[in-house]
Amino acid sequence: GNYKAVLKYGNEARSVAVKLLPHPKINATAADYAEQQLWQAKVDDEFNAIHQSILDARKVKKQVGDLVALVGDKPGMEALKKQGNELVKQLNDWEDKLVQNKAESNDDIINYVNMLSADYIFLKGEMDVNIPQTTDGQKQQYDALHQRWLGHKAEREQLMGTRLAAFNALCKSLKLDQIVTP
Repeated sequence: GNYKAVLKYGNEARSVAVKLLPHPKINATAADYAEQQLWQAKVDDEFNAIHQSILDARKVKKQVGDLVALVGDKPGMEALKKQGNELVKQLNDWEDKLVQNKAESNDDIINYVNMLSADYIFLKGEMDVNIPQTTDGQKQQYDALHQRWLGHKAEREQLMGTRLAAFNALCKSLKLDQIVTP
């Protein structure tokens, strides 16, 4: 395709028109490149959705944990502490199905199994090659990962929706601030 390259140094900028051509030794059509980009975008979108969901859940976990710590051992707060701790545990369990938080180095895959997020990264790496031919196997793997994500996404909606609403209702009944979802 046609692009414009801009080089900036200090207050000066120079631009030049650039036309990127396909590798002459690769037998691929524009449709092959478009299909490759389409599938990579699908993988990227779901990978980003997984990680945004995790970040949002972590914000809720922090708020719940902070509130539970704040009420401490005050009388009448036993149900709030129990429900809050259960919600944090359930959100942690949910997150553990999506990312491997125990691994500390690349070699730790020997000790800890990769989770859904890493499976998306691996698939993206398999698709992001210079020969733009998305295979049926790659498409089938995406479909399998997508189905797994839909299940985890539904579980997240239950936790961040119904379970959090119940916790917030309990907070309200105790005249405490409620948890705000991102």
